[in-house]
Amino acid sequence: MDADGSTSFSELERLFDRLVAADAAIGSRWLPGSVLPVPQGFRRRVESRLFNLVTRALFGLDYRDTQCGAKAFRREALERVLPFIRSTGFEFDVELLWRLRKSGYRVEEVPITWENRDESKVGTGDAKEMLSGMIRLRFG
Repeated sequence: MDADGSTSFSELERLFDRLVAADAAIGSRWLPGSVLPVPQGFRRRVESRLFNLVTRALFGLDYRDTQCGAKAFRREALERVLPFIRSTGFEFDVELLWRLRKSGYRVEEVPITWENRDESKVGTGDAKEMLSGMIRLRFG
């Protein structure tokens, strides 16, 4: 869960409920049924969509929103892939989902209620670092 409180605890309960049939459940701001009472600004939405295109191209992940902080996992799935994680930056989410998928775990993407918080600390410089980290991860 992101530290800025964009997702409520009740949304996390919905994700935990999905773990009955899936190994992981990730919240998505971009699925039909998602509710965004306070959406991100235009620039952040464009950056998000571009990042998603790059993620799809580099890792073959078909999720619409890898960067929403609302995620829940079955312990055994995490224990299997965490020893192989190399990322320490914001691209951690992408690597975790990629390794889960490569290991055969089922990850379900769930529409979520998400509210933009002005306190978010992710900036343009972070986006550049995420991109270079993903390229290193995929090809390095």
